[in-house]
Amino acid sequence: MGIKEAAVGEAINLGSGKEHRVIDMANMVNEFVGNEAGIRYVEKRDWDVKTRLLSSIEKAKRLLDYEPQMEFEDGLKKVHAWFTENWKDVDKSAEF
Repeated sequence: MGIKEAAVGEAINLGSGKEHRVIDMANMVNEFVGNEAGIRYVEKRDWDVKTRLLSSIEKAKRLLDYEPQMEFEDGLKKVHAWFTENWKDVDKSAEF
């Protein structure tokens, strides 16, 4: 693909370009990690205003000719698999 000069130094959002409800994403994560405790609803904090998320990929399309290559759930599965396979290295080099 090479370097796209127009994109150098730009912050670019990459995503599926499809809207997702936060509750659905939380349920997916719980399923992938085997969390049987479910979701606990608590009072919203001042900054908790989003119930749905939609990544704007227009800038990525314009500057990089970006087109999503997989569905959100498949990408989330891949991220989970990567963390599972690399957790010892992550844990060793990250501060939690």
